[in-house]
Amino acid sequence: MHVEFLRGLNNLNQYVIPLKGLKEGQHSYHFKIDDTFFDEFENSEIKKGNLNLQVLLNKQINIISLDFIINGYINTTCDRCLEDFKLNINSSNQLFIKFSEDENDEDEIIYISENKHQINIAQYIYEFINFNIPLKKIHPVDENGNSDCNIEMIGKLKKLRKENSDEIDPRWEELKKLKNKINKN
Repeated sequence: MHVEFLRGLNNLNQYVIPLKGLKEGQHSYHFKIDDTFFDEFENSEIKKGNLNLQVLLNKQINIISLDFIINGYINTTCDRCLEDFKLNINSSNQLFIKFSEDENDEDEIIYISENKHQINIAQYIYEFINFNIPLKKIHPVDENGNSDCNIEMIGKLKKLRKENSDEIDPRWEELKKLKNKINKN
């Protein structure tokens, strides 16, 4: 799960959580995620956003669990009308940290060295936000059930769809003739 897209850690140092010296039990951390966060990731599709993150850390003897609660929005482009809009992100994700001699990541489990004193969670935050972006990004509907898409663009799309539906691909006509011929036999 852990893939490096980071440009630099200068603005991302604020997303470091100490591991050594923490007492067993619950710990809570709050972070603000804005445009400067997304600027740190190369080729990020997300350029703007305003999100709040709460990380609930539960330290036990052999394992640390991290619950990520992310609420806010990112700016994205509507796939239907091509206008920017605010896409709400509300997610809850979980990671586990286990101490091991071999450092690696497996699904929701991160294995880190017992000598490691802290962990930077910026990459995981970025991935959790991206996992919550739908494949098809379209404007939400208003309280009356109407789309907030650009009306002019939707009109153009409907006109093109109607024009294209009137034209029948000549290959279909040939297939219809062949089908009729088969059905007669």
